[in-house]
Amino acid sequence: FWRLTEQSKINDFTKYSPVSEETAKAFGEGNGPSPHGNDTYCLYLGEGWQQVAWKHTVIATMASAMLMEAVESQLEPALGKDVVKVAIWDFVKQAWNSWSSTKLRVHKSGEWMENASKAFLRNTHYQSQRSQAVKNNNRKAQKYNNCEKGIMDLLKDPLQTTIAKRKWAMMAEINHALHHEGQSSEESDYDCDHLLHQAAPLKVKKPHYHCCIVGELLEDVDIAIDKLHENTAHASGK
Repeated sequence: FWRLTEQSKINDFTKYSPVSEETAKAFGEGNGPSPHGNDTYCLYLGEGWQQVAWKHTVIATMASAMLMEAVESQLEPALGKDVVKVAIWDFVKQAWNSWSSTKLRVHKSGEWMENASKAFLRNTHYQSQRSQAVKNNNRKAQKYNNCEKGIMDLLKDPLQTTIAKRKWAMMAEINHALHHEGQSSEESDYDCDHLLHQAAPLKVKKPHYHCCIVGELLEDVDIAIDKLHENTAHASGK
């Protein structure tokens, strides 16, 4: 997606040059050419960008190019085209959020344009939200790594029963499958700091999985890891 859009980051499209509204509208109305040449992969990010025919055509063309490259690179198993198009659509939404953050917008009433100060405030809010999202994602990744290491410690612990080790082995697979999404954002951190390992585990937001048992199992793992580290610290005199 970076290469086809000639950008370096999905969340930094502030300097991106999308296709013009006139070109996209003409194509949609059957009065203009389809995406071709330098515009083959050029996105339209203006008013009504979600529904325009230009966007759907470009995304489909991108998906075909990506799948062709995957075949040529012998990447298996290949994803279906519809799956790739969904992934691209998510990238486009992120690109639009970045691109539009510094642009003046028409008020939802359609009666007036926001002024520069409102655009600045909106962009500041966007940048703040983006910064927080990156922070949360990094924190979740760190907690995932600590959880993975903690489960390995539990499996190596000679005091763990055979049944307990079977449970931790199962949880290792679940944790690996969920990866960092198995950890919630910092808003649900434990309030207390009694945990001994470097990154405190999180109280998982159970509704995120639509399955309460997953959240409860991950919380059990966090408690067991903390208990193990606490016992280890006591045994070493720390």
